[in-house]
Amino acid sequence: GPTRSTDAILRFSSPESALAILSGKRQAVVALGAGEVTIAGLLPLVQGLFSVLDRLSWYLGVTIGEKGK
Repeated sequence: GPTRSTDAILRFSSPESALAILSGKRQAVVALGAGEVTIAGLLPLVQGLFSVLDRLSWYLGVTIGEKGK
């Protein structure tokens, strides 16, 4: 069958970086500038995710590492 290549890649430098971004403690665009996140391929596909990543913890109702909340 036809082979499909990856359109875009979003890569976190470490599990800690991924957790900080996905929990809302670090903005994705700031992490990108700091080298904690790298993007490759069709950049508009990945850039569209940044607004979702920055709000993901709110969407999921997740609080990580904050006691009493």
